[in-house]
Order: sequence, then C-alpha cells, then structure tokens
Amino acid sequence: MAIVVQPHGKLNREGSLQLQSKLAQLHQTARRQHSTWIVDMINVRTIDRDGLVALMAIRRQAQQARRRFLLRNVPKSVRSMLEIACLDEEFDIDPFPCVSRSLTETTKQPLTSQV
Repeated sequence: MAIVVQPHGKLNREGSLQLQSKLAQLHQTARRQHSTWIVDMINVRTIDRDGLVALMAIRRQAQQARRRFLLRNVPKSVRSMLEIACLDEEFDIDPFPCVSRSLTETTKQPLTSQV
C-alpha cells in the first residue's frame, strides 16, 4: 500500500512547507502497511531550492521510517532542476506510473499550493 500526495502549482517555500507538513501528518496516522510514500508531481509547474530541499528531507524521513519514497509524473521543468542540482540520481522516479499504480493500493491526499 502507498500514500500518494499531489502538490499543485509551485513547489517553493510555501508549497514545500505544506508538502512536508502533510506527509508528516500522514506518517503519524498511517498504518504500517503504507510502505511507500509517493509524491505525484503531475500538477507541479515549477520547483525551486526550497522544493528540492523539501524533497531531500522527505526522502531522508522515508528512509528513517523504512519506507520507499518515489516521485511520480515528474514534469520536464522539475526533472531539469533535479538534473541541474545533481539530484536526479538521488530519487526513485517512477517511469511507468500507470503500471505501478495498478500494482499497489493507494491512499491519495491532494495538496494545494497555488501561488
């Protein structure tokens, strides 16, 4: 089972704080069978330094909690920022979102950060 969070708009300081808060809240309430945390970035338009730092922090928290952390539907603009920051190899990026989605039961949590 997986927890899926979908940030929207800009993953900047405000958006990254909301994302971290939401995942922390879900981690507190999630059952042990939620072995994967997925950030579905299909609706993210841009990401800045704060967004990258937030993703790294969430990845570290997932590792500490012994959860898999996965990015899904990463837009080209976000992927470019990951590559520029040399972070593209640090994340598991789901190359087949439709296939993996059918393989796991998900708990979707929308997250809106439109700035």
